[in-house]
Amino acid sequence: MARPTTWQDIPTHERRGDQIANWSSYNVMAHPFVAEHLVAAAKAASKLGLIVTNDGIFEPLSAEKLEANLLKAQERWDALKNKYDIATDFPTERENGDLWEINNWARENGYPTLAKPAEVSF
Repeated sequence: MARPTTWQDIPTHERRGDQIANWSSYNVMAHPFVAEHLVAAAKAASKLGLIVTNDGIFEPLSAEKLEANLLKAQERWDALKNKYDIATDFPTERENGDLWEINNWARENGYPTLAKPAEVSF
């Protein structure tokens, strides 16, 4: 995943607002009467401009909130890139706590993952 440049580049959960309704697909499928009404509710919500997903129905975010979420995502990406660069240039400065997050970022962006820092014993 490259550095996000538009709000479409941020994760889905950061592109939707408060949850209005949620459901468990197992419970819905187990009771056809409920499923029928949930399908009708989902169609009506979609017509109203609400976001309908497998998880439930959500309010849409305002343009300002989408922009704020994009800026946060860019800041996260930049911070992890910076941590990756530092950990690559200075292997002894690697922090085990950050390594999982750094390596996850590296895999998503096509960079080689980093090894844990060597243990120093005296």
